[in-house]
Amino acid sequence: MKVIVTFKELNPDYDQEYANEYQDGNESESNWKVNWQDEPDPYEDVSEIRVLDNATYKLWGTINEKTDFSYDIPNMTILECIKNDSQVLQFAVSKTLLKRTHKVYNNKYKTMRFYFYFVPNSKQIMKDPVDGVYIFIENIPKELLKYHK
Repeated sequence: MKVIVTFKELNPDYDQEYANEYQDGNESESNWKVNWQDEPDPYEDVSEIRVLDNATYKLWGTINEKTDFSYDIPNMTILECIKNDSQVLQFAVSKTLLKRTHKVYNNKYKTMRFYFYFVPNSKQIMKDPVDGVYIFIENIPKELLKYHK
């Protein structure tokens, strides 16, 4: 199957009544439904997905092409996509930032859409150290914060 993951922060000030009355039910420049969203490229050939709640995410990488690091980040919601070749892809969001998740499967197109919805104004308190990973700033190890832009 194909998996499309979307990260969204809804606008809590969106007014559907206003949109209905003045914009034929559509959002407008002063009345957006979504504050921001990110949608990484879709993944093909996924055989299974798993949602891990209150899980620990392993954040690892290299600083300045010299120093390797590995940290366990607790209290995460992780979406695992297991591909037909057994490769595992992960998307993760700190529970503190997450309002809810939602998944929808389209049988006709063999496509799973998975949505992470963020609490309002969360973009000011999070870091995205890796594409598809959103960690509450207080959960990021202090020694990594100085390297994150």
